[in-house]
Formats: sequence, C-alpha cells, structure tokens
Amino acid sequence: MLAVVAALIGGTGTALAQPPIPADYAGYVYVGGSPGGAGLQVTAKIGTYTTDAATTDATGYYFVLVVGPPEGVTGTIEFFVNGVKAAETDTFEAAYSNWNFDLHVTALPTPTPTVTPTPTATPTPTVTPTPTVTPTVTPTPSPTPGALSGEGTVTAAGGTVSTDDGRVNLNFPAGAVTNDTDVSIAPSTAPGPAPGGFRLGSTMFSIEATCGPCGGTPVTELEAPIQVCVQYSSADIAAAGGDPQLLALAYYDATAGEWVALETDVNTVTGLACAWTSHVSVWSILAESEGGGLVWWIWVVIGVAGLGLIVAIIAIARRAGAE
Repeated sequence: MLAVVAALIGGTGTALAQPPIPADYAGYVYVGGSPGGAGLQVTAKIGTYTTDAATTDATGYYFVLVVGPPEGVTGTIEFFVNGVKAAETDTFEAAYSNWNFDLHVTALPTPTPTVTPTPTATPTPTVTPTPTVTPTVTPTPSPTPGALSGEGTVTAAGGTVSTDDGRVNLNFPAGAVTNDTDVSIAPSTAPGPAPGGFRLGSTMFSIEATCGPCGGTPVTELEAPIQVCVQYSSADIAAAGGDPQLLALAYYDATAGEWVALETDVNTVTGLACAWTSHVSVWSILAESEGGGLVWWIWVVIGVAGLGLIVAIIAIARRAGAE
C-alpha cells in the first residue's frame, strides 16, 4: 500500500514539500478497567497539533483516529479520552496503521447535571370557532436524507467530511488542498461497466470538490492523497460471494472511460473498506470474482482449438514426408 501511496504522491508533479502521510488508529477504550461505552471523544496531540475527534460506539470501540500533523511536526503522540490523558503514547510514523490500539484512563469527569426548570402553568385556552374545513394538500415526499449524502468544508490544515448516515468518511490530511474547499458526497449510478475480473457492488457515490475562494472552480486532483473509508453493505458482500476480503474500492476515470481499482484495506471487524487516493469522481465498491479473468469454458475452447492445430501440423508434416 505504501508503494501505491508513494506513486500517487509522486504523480502530482509538484516541487512543493508534501506533508507526511497520516497515521491512523482504532481500538477499545477502557475506563477504570471496564469498557468505556458509546459517545466518548478520542483525540491525539503532538505538541500544539491536535487531531479531529473519533467517537466510540456502544462497545467502546473508536474508529478511525487520523493523526496527520503538518510538515515538520513529529515526536510523541499523546492520546486523550474526553480530555483526560490516556496511559498509552506512541511515536508518530507516517502511513502507520494500528487498529488494535486500546486506550486506558483511570476515570472520566462526572458531567454536571442539568437542572430541569419548573414548568409554567398553561392557561386555559380560549374557545375559538371551528374553522371552515379546507382540503389538505399532500406534499410530494422527499428522498430520505443522509443516504450516502453529506457535505462539508476542509481547509489547508485538513479536515473530515462524512455522509449523514456515517457510511462514507473522507479524511483530508494537512496540505491536501491549498484553499478552503467545499466537498459534497451524493449517491450515484454506474457510469460504465465493471472492469475484467470484478463485479459492481451496491455501494456507489460521487465526490465533488470546489474551491470557495476561486469562485467555485471544480477540484478534480488533490495536492496530497486523502483516505476514503466506506462501510460496505450486505449486498456488497453477496456480490463477492460472501467473502468481504474480495471487496475493493475503485474510482471512475472519465477520461479513460474505465474503473480504476485501488489497493484496499478491508476490516471485517468494523465492516470498513479504506483506500488512499488523490482523485475525486464517481466511486464504487467492486467485488473481485474468484478465479477472475476468462471463464472456464473459454479456456476449454482455446485448449481444444490449440490441440486441433497441433494435430493438423503433424498430419501435414507426415504427408510431406511420405511424398
């Protein structure tokens, strides 16, 4: 994967120094030796640099905490749970991943209880005449919000944009964009067939980015790779024959008219598929076909044709010798 990221960074063609590729962490939070539960905010610091927060789920598992300091900021990473320093530390290493990095704190501060105000007595309403009944106009139903859709703004310092349903997360390290950039995620349909050896999954969306200070100019190529993490669905697993390790993230190259499958980390515990890229376009989860390539009967036809050609050559050679 590091080779892929290095190739992407090298392909930008810029002489400017690039920020280090972020490290990412995930694991369980324990408070006083017991699982932390849901809603805890996990952050990390290197000097004056502080990450965006990752939130724990009902089991106390946090994912994913992206540590992407600016160029030149290195050293010891300190981890915090709701502002309380954890016992664990680590040394920053670019492109490092550890999804079993558990954190331990002795205790968390008890939140101050909210005082419920005494309700004001409701006065007896005045009887009003019954209004004339008018027909009710049924509004046109709107699409369910949050299904693979979301938007946000990232700066040169980095940031995260997620869909409302939490299934897609885009993690921008520092330097991925040079100006304030508006990023939107929306459901999409397939612009082209799946590449050889793959099937299209059911999860498909588009990523669009525009430069705010540049008058809304579209951004199609980023200055540094970002991390794209997608929660795959049961339909995606079914397309892979039940094996999630056969899933891969891909973006559609409109110029070449084809899908480009990326090296993908699949975590079957969290149900996430993650990859690094500098492209924003239409994205999909692909399912690799086991034994992908030509189907078996095509190989049989090729074998029979080859055997027939060999027999014909031998027969012609014998006939020429007899004459």
